[in-house]
Amino acid sequence: MAEAPKAAPPTPPKAPSQPEAPGGPPTDLGPGYAVERQIGTGSFATVWLATKDRTPVAIKAVDRSRLTKKLRANLDDEIRILGSVKHPNLVAFVDAVPRTERIYVVLEFLQGGDLQKYIRSKGRLHEGTAQKWIGHLAAGLECLWSRSLVHRDLKPQNLLLTEASDNGVLKIGDFGFARQLGPSKLAETLCGSPLYMAPEILALKRYDAKADLWSAVRGSELRMDLNLIRWRRWRPHVASTPSTRPHESLRVDAVFMIA
Repeated sequence: MAEAPKAAPPTPPKAPSQPEAPGGPPTDLGPGYAVERQIGTGSFATVWLATKDRTPVAIKAVDRSRLTKKLRANLDDEIRILGSVKHPNLVAFVDAVPRTERIYVVLEFLQGGDLQKYIRSKGRLHEGTAQKWIGHLAAGLECLWSRSLVHRDLKPQNLLLTEASDNGVLKIGDFGFARQLGPSKLAETLCGSPLYMAPEILALKRYDAKADLWSAVRGSELRMDLNLIRWRRWRPHVASTPSTRPHESLRVDAVFMIA
């Protein structure tokens, strides 16, 4: 008598599909985008290196679930400001892509990294390079101020280079705290990085775009104070007669503090 055929083992149930992790690589940017790798992370966003139509871009992926009403308003201001200005010494805005889980801010990719990392890798800069980059910073700030815009978070980490060499172009980046000044041309919000804040901001006083100038000079002081001491040893006549005019401080003191 023939044996009855054995019953096939039951098929295990399929695991339910998992939603994309909030910090995972973007998959919903749309046609033309190809994400390569993660290059940075923060409290509210992750930054990815990608290409858009074969052009390298940096994509800031902001998790909507972590945004308060105030942070969302700041993000909207950042996108609006980035989209309203175009200058060789400002990081270029490419696109904003809102999605259900995240908001993507697409910017030009600057492969040279930030100024702080570059100074650390070199130890010091040549005088000519420092002068050139101070000029780039001043040109970018002039563009912002001509439009009544204040950055409010200038520091070496937010100054980016097109390439990691003395031939690079310096550009101002990270407009998360930037804002358009009102009719009074004064702001009063306490924000920025404490080490680089102007005294009037720390004193909870109203301030204008000149607060950015303090941050630019202060950032140079903090990064290269040891080189300033060395410079003063062989240029005591300059060190003993410091300029009292802000634009001269930016042109002379900050240049040599970096150099």
